[in-house]
Amino acid sequence: MKKILLLVLAVAAGLAFLSSCEKETVLTIDQTSLSFTDAGGSQTVSLTANKAWSASAAQAWCKVSPSAGEEAAGSRITITCDANTTYDERSCAVTFTCAEKTVTVNVTQATNHGLVVGQTSFELTKAAQKLEIPVQANVKFSVEVAASCKDWIKYSTTKGLTTSTVVLDISENKSYDSREGKVTIKQDGGSLSSTIVIMQSQLDGLFLSTSEYNLSNEKHTLVVEVKSNIDFEVMSEVDWIKHVETKGLSTNQIVLEVKENDTFDSREGRVIVRQKNGILTGYLTIIQDEKYGIVVSLTEYNLTSEAQAIDVEVKYNVDFDIVIPNDCLDWIKLVKTRGFNRKYYTFS
Repeated sequence: MKKILLLVLAVAAGLAFLSSCEKETVLTIDQTSLSFTDAGGSQTVSLTANKAWSASAAQAWCKVSPSAGEEAAGSRITITCDANTTYDERSCAVTFTCAEKTVTVNVTQATNHGLVVGQTSFELTKAAQKLEIPVQANVKFSVEVAASCKDWIKYSTTKGLTTSTVVLDISENKSYDSREGKVTIKQDGGSLSSTIVIMQSQLDGLFLSTSEYNLSNEKHTLVVEVKSNIDFEVMSEVDWIKHVETKGLSTNQIVLEVKENDTFDSREGRVIVRQKNGILTGYLTIIQDEKYGIVVSLTEYNLTSEAQAIDVEVKYNVDFDIVIPNDCLDWIKLVKTRGFNRKYYTFS
């Protein structure tokens, strides 16, 4: 009985001794906060632990290496951050655990510097106008108009806060050529920049080298110069003037064929040169002389032997003379004329 009691006392004393010998947990980190630039990278902390330990990061863009180990005395632990491609600052908690103890290292990373222009190419009409360009930026920036286009592009103002709007004043294009200008939006004191290309259409023009032709009654081929910076079409209002499509001439020339006028009246026709799908129009008037001629009503008369008078109708559009052959002067005589452009002659 005494032996059993002594054994129980011995076991109790051993347990008490073991309990008094259990080590107190030690876990220390030399830095509890780290800061990274937007480019990311790696930094180290010093870890001391007297027992097995582990570490984990709360965000996937932050990593710890090594992430677990046994006892450590001033071991270097590497914390790595990926590049920050967002335009916001971000943070992550890295937690070290050893038995019942935890230590947190707070990791912060700077925002990515951004300068984003919503649209970098514009095609404008020739009219004067204001151009508003959305810009998203978390840096200060300036607006620079290229020297070659400062006479027609003026930087007006920038309005807004997080999302800014650059306002440009565009002058009317009064020339017959389209034009192109460049505006650069760039970070103050930094490398970020964006170039905007502005193209403005020309003043449309359509001019004919002449507006009127006065032609004889013969057939004619006319080559008419057309100064234009637009597509155009050619139409004739009369059937005796025809537009001829040619491959040998440049597109700023048109060829017209004018038929012979075989009538005894002058005539006038108009050719229209008109902008395709537009309003610009040029007019060309062609005046053609009549056919010159003398027409008599009858060219042969068979008469009786009596003395008599005959009326001969003459249609004409030229000056003319009447000639009676010498061998007939004793029996044919001109008596009188009457009418205007249509004369009647009486012969006896």
